[in-house]
Amino acid sequence: AKYDVLETCDVFASPSGHESFGITIIEAWMKKKPVVGCRIPATSYLVGENGRGGETGRLVDYKNHTQLADVLVELLLDKDLRECLGNAGYKKYKKNFTKSVIGEKYRRFYDKILHLRQ
Repeated sequence: AKYDVLETCDVFASPSGHESFGITIIEAWMKKKPVVGCRIPATSYLVGENGRGGETGRLVDYKNHTQLADVLVELLLDKDLRECLGNAGYKKYKKNFTKSVIGEKYRRFYDKILHLRQ
């Protein structure tokens, strides 16, 4: 159901001021959606920060409704930009967050710990 909603939307907005990681952003990228999030540490880390956002989405100040609306309107009016950001997000997901990539990171982490104990 969640992925069906993501499939049909044009832009994913997560204007939360408190995120520990931002799994919903990665889920949006899985469906090649551009994201709009707040300029908080977890979201800035994922989306990237170059003033307004990175190559995968846009960032706005928390509780700045005007800024959020402006960015959403910009993205809704520019299909090419949405597709560019969504495709970049998908590439970032494939490179860093698939089950196999995360599984390999865990395997290396535990392998390192086991070797330290010997």
